[in-house]
Amino acid sequence: FGGGPGGQGGLRFRFGGGPEREDAPAPLQHPRPARRAKSAALGAWVEPASAVVRTQLGLPEGQGCFLQAVEPDGWAARAGLERYDVVLTAGGTPVQDAAGLDAAHAAATDTLRLEIIRRGERRVIEARK
Repeated sequence: FGGGPGGQGGLRFRFGGGPEREDAPAPLQHPRPARRAKSAALGAWVEPASAVVRTQLGLPEGQGCFLQAVEPDGWAARAGLERYDVVLTAGGTPVQDAAGLDAAHAAATDTLRLEIIRRGERRVIEARK
């Protein structure tokens, strides 16, 4: 865009079409990679609780996993777990991911005790295996 009569002076802008610059910033990356995994035993998609969730709920590092989805016909749904529940312990052991939940489920003989947080409230679920 020229400033004076005859397009002389003023500011000039150029958009696109130029060569790539070596000093150009890298594209923004998500601060952490997706760590969601499916718990085959539970029938739920699970992700470790983020630092933000742990801070808001007062949880220590390495504790808490977030249920992103619960299959309607899976064990988790039958046990009473819901989407967005945060599972703190399973069988008395702190859990943080799908592998921990699957291990606790496999170790349980008859009933699996789950400590969860739902909508900010701590609850205990005794679920038959």
